[in-house]
Amino acid sequence: METVQCTSELCEAVRAWLSYFEKDLHDAVHGMTMPRLVTADLEERSFELAYTLQPWMRNPAGVVHGGITATLLDQTMGLLVGSLIRDHGITPTINLNVSYLRTAPIGITLHVRARALYVGRNIATVTAEAFEEGHSDTLIASASGSFYTGGTEGRAPVTAQP
Repeated sequence: METVQCTSELCEAVRAWLSYFEKDLHDAVHGMTMPRLVTADLEERSFELAYTLQPWMRNPAGVVHGGITATLLDQTMGLLVGSLIRDHGITPTINLNVSYLRTAPIGITLHVRARALYVGRNIATVTAEAFEEGHSDTLIASASGSFYTGGTEGRAPVTAQP
């Protein structure tokens, strides 16, 4: 396993969700995308996940489908919010805005760095940037989103409870 740089509280929450994705959602998009934690910082309310872009993610042009790119951005931002609120619930997306800047070839490792700008009682606002590993200065896509944080008690899987 890779060495991960992060604060233990946030890492614990993220790892619980990633374990749930791998074990219980292996046949759903969350598990099929196989996210890996790269770094996390509770004080900054941010983390970075890495995804290996797989052949099933391609569009007819042979690059990653825009919907998959949006999914990876959305999934990363939602996972950040869910890990920060730590009340064992899911955080549905209310609004998602994606800007596509470059194509992403199959086979690369795509990093998605997300940062929570605001986490309130009912709403969280998050931004994310996607880039190829080793090229953080060249964005492939960026996104902003709003996520519902209220009333989530009892909706998360038991295995995801940190």
